[in-house]
Amino acid sequence: MLDKQSGALLFTTGGASVHPVPRTGNVGIAISGLRNNIFNLNSELADKGVYAGHLSIGIWMQPNSGVQDKIADIWYDMYTKRDRVEEFIN
Repeated sequence: MLDKQSGALLFTTGGASVHPVPRTGNVGIAISGLRNNIFNLNSELADKGVYAGHLSIGIWMQPNSGVQDKIADIWYDMYTKRDRVEEFIN
């Protein structure tokens, strides 16, 4: 990606990466660290043509709820515009 000066690193985590939840405390520590790393990656790579983005999902996903389509639309928008590092869906 760096040689081509093009590409994207797309990460998805649960909502606990942004909003701590007691029952997901252990994983929340790990994914909040990942979230921090994503911001650092984007900061270092954006001017080299590589995008790093994070989508945090704070809802229970149900079959046929349309949430999957909404997630895909958000990812497509973030990837094409590259105007933000993070989005939260709830």
